[in-house]
Amino acid sequence: MPAESERLQRRITGRDRWFLALLALLALAGTPGAVLLLEHGSHPSTDGRCVTTMRASITGGGTYKYCGANAVAACRQFASDDKALAARCEKLGSIRRR
Repeated sequence: MPAESERLQRRITGRDRWFLALLALLALAGTPGAVLLLEHGSHPSTDGRCVTTMRASITGGGTYKYCGANAVAACRQFASDDKALAARCEKLGSIRRR
């Protein structure tokens, strides 16, 4: 009989049960702890010279943050499609509404 089939024929012992119970207990205790330690949600930065925008890409969407000269370029490129970005760019003085 191959070794794999012999392993499957063995019964679960008390030691195995204790190990599985310990794993389940650690999973139950660790899940709320991990949830409490993680940052809840992401908030766009309110840096003085930065803008954030959500853009679609080939692999899905993403939130992009542009600062300084990159923010001015992003305002010129993306503000016509994104009203929230246009409002932020206007506050920064990067673009002017027509």
